[in-house]
Amino acid sequence: MAFLNISKNENKDLTKSKIVKVTFIKDLDNVDISNVKGGIKEETRKVLIKKAPLGKWHELSLLLEKFFDLFKEFLQEQGVEDTDKFFENLTVKKLIDIFPKFISGIYKFAIDEIIEFISIGTGLDEEFICNNLDMEETFEIIKAIIEVNGLIKVGQEVKNLIKLPKQIQEWMGRNFSEK
Repeated sequence: MAFLNISKNENKDLTKSKIVKVTFIKDLDNVDISNVKGGIKEETRKVLIKKAPLGKWHELSLLLEKFFDLFKEFLQEQGVEDTDKFFENLTVKKLIDIFPKFISGIYKFAIDEIIEFISIGTGLDEEFICNNLDMEETFEIIKAIIEVNGLIKVGQEVKNLIKLPKQIQEWMGRNFSEK
């Protein structure tokens, strides 16, 4: 009986880094829009998202956990009584139905956590994030941080490891009782 089902190449599928392009208007505060000739100058910055060292990874995982707790709180305000059951039965249609309300309520529930998460995951200054990222770029960066750092995958592996002591006890109990 194998306790851990890890092949040599199983964890090699994690990307080491990703680049997300962010486009913003440079120095918008100093632009007199009524007197602009030739349009407003946009600037594109490439944001490198790379694997976080252990301490930063821990901060990211705690923020992600807090974000999910805040999402549960949001669902409860929307009338979902059993959030665990909601997630178990989550379908694409349910997600699409609740997503517009969630987006409009995100500032109330988790904007500070999102900004901090992006700042830790990218190294970008929080003020730059607040003033320059749009929603599409924000979600693209969050997705890249989660993917590059394997936050979901590692969480699932930890759940599997938590089951390990019980599996060992069951295995030992069978082996000792067979003698």
